[in-house]
Amino acid sequence: MTALRGIWQKQRRTGVVVIEIIDVTKTFGKQVAVDDLSLNVPQGSIYGFIGPNGSGKTTTLRMIMNILYPNNGEIKVFGENRTGNASDRIGYLPEERGLKKTFAVNLPIKYC
Repeated sequence: MTALRGIWQKQRRTGVVVIEIIDVTKTFGKQVAVDDLSLNVPQGSIYGFIGPNGSGKTTTLRMIMNILYPNNGEIKVFGENRTGNASDRIGYLPEERGLKKTFAVNLPIKYC
């Protein structure tokens, strides 16, 4: 067993959930962007959203970051409801078109 795998298994056993999404729905008018989503992201894990355009990937990330708010449901980050210091402990780099092509690699990181 590799050390990394051992660490992952230990963290998985602790049951620490860093992002908890509970029955979240987000609509824009009559358009349902996210429909009754529930997801737990355990400490030490890496997750990605894969799906076609319009499937709610960016909307979900924006709700996690408090850029958008769900119509229904609850989102917790580090055990806190989308407020307080939890948002200061995570970062979000939006999709490419929000960055200037002339930026050096370190500028977006420095900006955050």
